[in-house]
Amino acid sequence: TFGIQDKNNAVDFGYVFHEIMARIYVKTDVEEAVQFAHSQGHIRRDQLNQLLNLIDELVHHTELENFFNPNYTQYNERTLLCPKGSPLRPDCFVLLPNKAVALLDYKTGKPRPEHKGQLLEYASFFEKLGHQITQKTIVYVDQKVSLEHIY
Repeated sequence: TFGIQDKNNAVDFGYVFHEIMARIYVKTDVEEAVQFAHSQGHIRRDQLNQLLNLIDELVHHTELENFFNPNYTQYNERTLLCPKGSPLRPDCFVLLPNKAVALLDYKTGKPRPEHKGQLLEYASFFEKLGHQITQKTIVYVDQKVSLEHIY
């Protein structure tokens, strides 16, 4: 299993997890994305099934059905340039009908207050462009998947 106990492993897991998720646009991308990470030496053979199961749980989660859906346009790890301030880089956002946007952010550590602020900053960016935000969700990933919806 991925050792989340010590800081170095936690950082490695977070990096690898984000790299894998950046390659997943629809549910059928999971296997290929995880195999690619394995072929690049980012994950060991004995970690494959655990990671596949974890990501499979995430992409099939009923509360995340707008994401990983071939009917919508999904963007992973796209830099958003702000007129003032630093560029933003949400983990995932989806353009939905009627100028609606759904936002998703992955976290592999413990929940922290600034996680919510980060997602609210992404939402504000899209609202200023005239989009309606229909979902703001933080996905916490450790040995299992848990969600925090921001309202």
